[in-house]
Amino acid sequence: MKKNKIKEEESKLEQSIANYFEKKAQDEHPEHSYTHDFDKEKVYSNVLDLIERRQKKWSLNKIQAIAAAILLLLSATLSFYYYKSQTPDASSSLVMMQESAPKGKVIKLSLEDGTIVFLNAGSTLSFPKSFTAKTREVVLKGEGFFKVAHDIKKPFIIHTDKVNTQVLGTSFNINAYAEHKDIKVTVVSGKVAVYTQADASGKATRLITANQQVVYNKASQRLDEVEEMVNAANLVAWSEGKMIYNNQLLSDVIMDVERHYNIDIEAAVNLQSCRVTANFDNASVEKVLKVLSKLIDGDTKYKNGIYFLNGKGC
Repeated sequence: MKKNKIKEEESKLEQSIANYFEKKAQDEHPEHSYTHDFDKEKVYSNVLDLIERRQKKWSLNKIQAIAAAILLLLSATLSFYYYKSQTPDASSSLVMMQESAPKGKVIKLSLEDGTIVFLNAGSTLSFPKSFTAKTREVVLKGEGFFKVAHDIKKPFIIHTDKVNTQVLGTSFNINAYAEHKDIKVTVVSGKVAVYTQADASGKATRLITANQQVVYNKASQRLDEVEEMVNAANLVAWSEGKMIYNNQLLSDVIMDVERHYNIDIEAAVNLQSCRVTANFDNASVEKVLKVLSKLIDGDTKYKNGIYFLNGKGC
């Protein structure tokens, strides 16, 4: 009789544990079940107390053995739900897609909601096949020019490293290459909200409109003040095969040229801080390097697959 009663209590507790985590997971996210606040010691103590209250006549060794068994069961249950959160659910309507633009190429994407995205060379966009949730959310690595289809009921959110950009329907550019020191969001038309993922209150949110730009500094992990009156058209010219620079650091220009033409360039140390102004309209790599060499009063040599840029500097 005692054994049957013990098994009955264990079964009830097992079901209770499963129900708890399932309900918690569904409340937090109906499509991906998981929990974060598991306290092993606290759970062990609670289980032990529960058994002691109901079965005071049992020996201490038996109580601890049962508690340990139930704790093992609970840990397994938690692991199951965590695994579910990390593994795509085949029955879920949220099917994720991914598109990448290789170095040397710009690609154009049309999303399910009518949004158009240009991906710059060396960039990747992850997005759902269909926007079935209350928000339209994508993840960008690199640079993208977005023309977001207007939908007042479903905000469009772009996740880039530690920064989120949210819109209802507008066109804007996000430059978020991992090797860059900052993330830049520039608006061509409409209004955009930019905020850090760490800013739960939203107090540091920056609202920017056409020809405005906000910069996230990776070192300070803060959004700078809005920069007024930038030339947004020039900054998105890459989507049409153009590269326009106005007093730009040569080191930044070189990174762009490397991605755009899928080449490797090594510039002399004395040239890194030089600033250049140039306009390239679907130009050949030879012409681009010739112009850059002239601007730094130097030359370019090709050896073993690498272009070496040398000059007097600035």
